[in-house]
Amino acid sequence: MARDLQTDLQTLNTVLTFAQNRDFERAGDLAEKTLASGFEHPLLLNVVATRLEQQGKLEDALRLLERAVSIAPGDVGARNALSLCLQRLDRPADALYHIDELLKDHPELGFAHANKGNALIDLGLLARAKQSHLRALELEPGNLAAMAALASIATHRGEHEEARQWAERALIAAP
Repeated sequence: MARDLQTDLQTLNTVLTFAQNRDFERAGDLAEKTLASGFEHPLLLNVVATRLEQQGKLEDALRLLERAVSIAPGDVGARNALSLCLQRLDRPADALYHIDELLKDHPELGFAHANKGNALIDLGLLARAKQSHLRALELEPGNLAAMAALASIATHRGEHEEARQWAERALIAAP
């Protein structure tokens, strides 16, 4: 039996609305139900993967996110979520690969540069990490994660005055 495109689009919009409103339980329930009905979409896979990550089932989440990226390699949300899941699994080199793939087509994404910086920190490449976080701040001047990471990098490098300045900047910018 053929799928009803209008119904599938409406379902995607509903899942997205739930997720945007931070109603992750309803988003996850509907995404799981829809996937079980045979409709596969990166958004649905990503929402269910997020639920699995919250339950500590990182390997299961990883499989779903890898599937999402395999069916939609250009999907920003899926590839970013995959890179973050790989980071949580202590696989920064794999995470870096996916972030670099994302940045090839979307160099304007500040959060992706910050995520790249985090992967580089985990790989011990602090100078490159600093450059990624600085780029994140160029694109998103209020990126608190990038500011905090820059403070941490400066501390690791023994640059305590710079670390203090970044920490102060983050505290001032924090809501």
